[in-house]
Amino acid sequence: MKSFALVSLLACLGSAIQVNYYKDGGCSDYATSIKNVPSDGSCYNYEWNGSNSANIANCDWPNCECIFFTDGNCQNPKYSAVWGSDNCASNWGGGFHSFTCIGFEA
Repeated sequence: MKSFALVSLLACLGSAIQVNYYKDGGCSDYATSIKNVPSDGSCYNYEWNGSNSANIANCDWPNCECIFFTDGNCQNPKYSAVWGSDNCASNWGGGFHSFTCIGFEA
């Protein structure tokens, strides 16, 4: 029982999310990706000049959600992206300056 709990904990610690940024507002004109994004809800400051939308390109959890912010340090939320659902956050003309993501079971 203890070994199963340890294996589950290690698997969760290794789980990550990939976020893609796009030049257009509809998550189709690829610009760049950020791999191994923490899935614990911590703030990730990142800006790509000329980007106008973002989505979750990979989720190692059953469910993932990222909230994208128009300012750094995860201030002024704009849109969210949800893995397997509404997975395109768009802020045409302004892009995003930071985001936070969580991975969860259900």
